[in-house]
Amino acid sequence: MARKAFSGDFLRELPKGKVEPYRLWFEYLKVALQDSSNKVNQSFYEAWGDVRAADFDVWWATHWRDLFTIPASVMVMPPQTQASWDEAEPNKLLVQIDLRCGKKRLLGDLKKLIDVQLKGKRSSVKEQAPFSISSNRSINYNSLRAMLKFLQLYRVHKDLEDTTVAYCTWAIDWNNKVRANKWNRSLVFVPATLTGFMTEITNHQADQSKSRKRVKQSVQYNNAKGDARRFLRKAEKVVANVSVGIFPGTF
Repeated sequence: MARKAFSGDFLRELPKGKVEPYRLWFEYLKVALQDSSNKVNQSFYEAWGDVRAADFDVWWATHWRDLFTIPASVMVMPPQTQASWDEAEPNKLLVQIDLRCGKKRLLGDLKKLIDVQLKGKRSSVKEQAPFSISSNRSINYNSLRAMLKFLQLYRVHKDLEDTTVAYCTWAIDWNNKVRANKWNRSLVFVPATLTGFMTEITNHQADQSKSRKRVKQSVQYNNAKGDARRFLRKAEKVVANVSVGIFPGTF
């Protein structure tokens, strides 16, 4: 079953509005910790605990509120808070809503109230979570997932060609199962960089079979291999970013 979207509760909210970027951060950190050549900033991640063997869903249930959230922009105030509300708080507004009224009217009245309260006010700096996603552009989660899996496979196979074959074989097999069984699961993204190199690998193997001897790789093969190597380096750059406490950062 596909994961349900989650952006927080009515007290705390995730700035990115979904769990996926934090899941990826967690998984990249685990990869960084597996390689002793990465100088992971242990003090920065102290509040995360030991994630090396942790399951994300179990870990997330305990840590998401404290590590990644900010106060919800619209929240249900608990009774004890309402009773001791500090009227001097300049950036908060305590609102009482009569749930007996229709939804359309409530939304309209709430919008009017907000418009009046914001009139003439300058926007103040939004609150930051203790651990914030760092990116100056929209995050391509498909690419980050693919880079992570490719790097994990490369650490097993130690060879760019073997890793590309392993990734494409795994992805195609999974996607075929999802389609054949009509599962409500996401398909694996296969970057054009890897499909291009996979095509050149197949062509090269076919040429060798025909000639029955060693055949020199073509220009197209070497160009495609270079693209795959750059894809791997991007994944390694994200790991390096995570090691110093930045996700995903520039790569």
